[in-house]
Amino acid sequence: MLDLKQINKIAQWRSLGKLIVLGTVFGTEGSTYSKQGKVIIINEDGEHMGLVSGGCLEDDIVSKGLECIRSGSCNILRYDLRTEESELWGLGAGCRGLINLFLQPINGFHDDLLEAVTALVTSGTSGEVATFVDLENLTIDAGTSILTVGAREYFFGSSESHLANFRSYILNSKSNKGSYMVNRIICIPNILILGAGLDAVPVVQLIEQLGWRVTVADYRESYFKRNDLGTIKKCRLENRDSIASDLDLEEYNVVIIMSHNLDADRSFVRQLQESTFDYIGILGPLSRKKMILEKLSDLDPVFKSKINGPVGLDIGADSAESIALALLAEIHQKLKKTTKG
Repeated sequence: MLDLKQINKIAQWRSLGKLIVLGTVFGTEGSTYSKQGKVIIINEDGEHMGLVSGGCLEDDIVSKGLECIRSGSCNILRYDLRTEESELWGLGAGCRGLINLFLQPINGFHDDLLEAVTALVTSGTSGEVATFVDLENLTIDAGTSILTVGAREYFFGSSESHLANFRSYILNSKSNKGSYMVNRIICIPNILILGAGLDAVPVVQLIEQLGWRVTVADYRESYFKRNDLGTIKKCRLENRDSIASDLDLEEYNVVIIMSHNLDADRSFVRQLQESTFDYIGILGPLSRKKMILEKLSDLDPVFKSKINGPVGLDIGADSAESIALALLAEIHQKLKKTTKG
């Protein structure tokens, strides 16, 4: 589904009054660059964000997306790259697979659905969207959707009769395979960085490129006066022992400790043990992690075993930028495993 960068870009386009079409991948087969749920957004000027392929299909997708904007109607694109004919068409993607893409202009109930999905993504709430993609059916509008959040359902379509018909399609999914797609809304990782030193800057920049959420917190006011952390969320801690009172730790699923102060890092670790995270890491060599933990003898042993350090995949990192790359690669890897599990 949509990531945070795309949501922010849509907001920017809307502020300029741009018309927008959203393309969602569904029903892939074989080797493809992207899988079901991958999204590309396109505006009326042909600007786009999100890759469906490595760049070889995007020109055609943008062209078809502009047609959808002009007509105000949905469309389905089918790219079958499993034969040599794809090279004759000038695509030459090299990926021997099939990609189906559903294009929907953001208007009417499509707009309402986008607003609801945006609210979920930005709040860190998960859910699921079932969307009807059959263009030939006269009893259900293409793009009719049911959004499920927990035990609650929200309907987006032109009429109650269309909702009833769509429900019937879902109940008879075996006989109606391919008439609708189901996409999960996955919680975007929310990263808490404890320490606003210079080496936090490339970490923040890479997190933003990934479309994740991030907050940098520090008890040293002077660190925020550098103004090199951009527009991300920043929190000036009252002191090194005030994490729980200054932050809602339940918002975050990843914590990176990088204050470069042993006493501060020990305090951070102690305060974090009451919360559950998908990943928690301490920057620095193994010896530094041991120095921090050896004075926390009463720390819960299960929590202590979950603390990563040294952090990052072993890529021979030797600069702030490459360390940030190694760190975020490791976090990405572990979060993917957590999601699949």
